[in-house]
Amino acid sequence: MAQLSQEMQQKIQDFQEAQQQARVLLSQKYQIELQMKETQNALDELEKAGNTEVHKVVGQILIKSDKNTVHSELKEKVETLELRLKTIEKQEKKVMEKVKTLQEELQKGLAGLGGGNVSEGG
Repeated sequence: MAQLSQEMQQKIQDFQEAQQQARVLLSQKYQIELQMKETQNALDELEKAGNTEVHKVVGQILIKSDKNTVHSELKEKVETLELRLKTIEKQEKKVMEKVKTLQEELQKGLAGLGGGNVSEGG
C-alpha cells in the first residue's frame, strides 16, 4: 500500500479530533437537556403546589424558601440552560459539518490510493 502523504495524515488527525469534539458536545448537550428536564419538572410541581411551604436544597441542607423566589430562580435556570443548549447546538452543527467535509476529503484521497471508506464511527 502506498505511503500516506503528510497532508492526508493531517486530515486523518483533524477528522479524529473533530469526531472527538462532536462526542464531547453530544455529551454536554445530553447533560444540559437532562438538567432542563429536571428543572422544568421542579417548576411544574412548584406551580401545582398551591400555597404550601417550599424548601430548596442548598449544598447538603434543605432550607425553607419563599415560593415566588424559588419559582423565579427555576425559571431563570431554565432560560440559562436553553441559551447554553442553543450554543452547544450551534457548535455541534459546525463540528458535524467539519466532520462531513473531512470525511469526504479523506474518502477522495484514500480512493486515489486504492484505500477503503472512512466511517463516522471513529
